[in-house]
Amino acid sequence: MGKAGGRGAEGRYVDSVFSCFLHGACVVVGWVLSKVFLRGEVIGRENIPAKGRVIFASNHRSYADPPLLGFLIFRSLHYVAKAELFRNPLFGWFLKNVHAFPVHRSGVDREMLRQATAILESERALLLFPEGTRSMSDEMLPPRPGIGFLADKSNSPVIPVYIHNTWRILPPGSLLIRPHKLYVCIGKPMRVPEPSEGDIRSQVHAEFAANVMRRIECLRAELLASVGRSKAVDLKEDA
Repeated sequence: MGKAGGRGAEGRYVDSVFSCFLHGACVVVGWVLSKVFLRGEVIGRENIPAKGRVIFASNHRSYADPPLLGFLIFRSLHYVAKAELFRNPLFGWFLKNVHAFPVHRSGVDREMLRQATAILESERALLLFPEGTRSMSDEMLPPRPGIGFLADKSNSPVIPVYIHNTWRILPPGSLLIRPHKLYVCIGKPMRVPEPSEGDIRSQVHAEFAANVMRRIECLRAELLASVGRSKAVDLKEDA
């Protein structure tokens, strides 16, 4: 089996040739399918930098979120996925070769932070879900402060992203893809502010994470205002 990427010389992240090929093939096929069957639409594409380190921070409603964002954001994304998904050797091998790496959610995962930092310092793009897990309702969950810490440590801009209708495309507990209209809204880059004298850096990180989630909520409101609730499909779950 082909090898996934890893840290190379000077701690920089290097992808294997096989990993680049598999990831690229999945993105091409996925982009075609998402455009044809889900009528995928990206709003704010001009906010996506063509190169350089960046963190995309998205809301999280479905297991379909990471691949669909990877298909429609025109950057080669690296993903953080819960460690439990890597327990199956074959599926774990596949995830690693499409640029995913594990995070243990029970505490601070220092290895995940080291790998994420290496990816960003190699001028690559990273996708994170600040909520840390899927929300099972139309309410977004409180963010974890890790995104603020990582953005600050790696000196990376954070781009807020709102993805809409994935809980209908792949509902919780379902393996069946359903053809609903898909929207991806991309916001303007955000940066962790320099702490003022007397500020505690961990509080700055937590406040920044909260600001990112507020911006994602604004993107949702802007989407519904621009296309109308009936066209975007109401945010509430089906009865």
